[in-house]
Amino acid sequence: MKPMDKKIIPLVDALNATGLFETFSSCEGHFPCPHNEPDNGSDYSTAFVLFRLTLGAREVDVEKFFLFIFHELDRRELRFGCWIGTSKQFFHTPDAEDLEPAYQIEIKPQSPCINDSEKRRSVDEGINALTDITTKYFRQLNMEIKNSISQSCNF
Repeated sequence: MKPMDKKIIPLVDALNATGLFETFSSCEGHFPCPHNEPDNGSDYSTAFVLFRLTLGAREVDVEKFFLFIFHELDRRELRFGCWIGTSKQFFHTPDAEDLEPAYQIEIKPQSPCINDSEKRRSVDEGINALTDITTKYFRQLNMEIKNSISQSCNF
């Protein structure tokens, strides 16, 4: 198994720490794109994390999380030159007969015309922002759960 790209590790760790998601594939994006790689249709300029739900997590948990991401990105005054997208995909897995749903977060340079160092910088800023947003979302979610438990114990 190939080692994980260093620049995507904080986002992968933040997603896995939620307890709701289990990551299974990721890439930090590569600038310049490696020319010695075989052409397999991969877009090496895109950073991404693929994850599935853990046992007990629901699709609504992902939907709320994705909405929070875009709400937070919209609120931030810092604008950076990257495109951030989310999606749901379906994969065949060796241990399942049916298609298995998976979710993806993608970060790519907004402009293909900028130089490689600017692309790297903009994607890194996007990864850092998403790591912060993920941590903030699940900190808030844990506080809501604690408050809910505390209120139910007061009755």
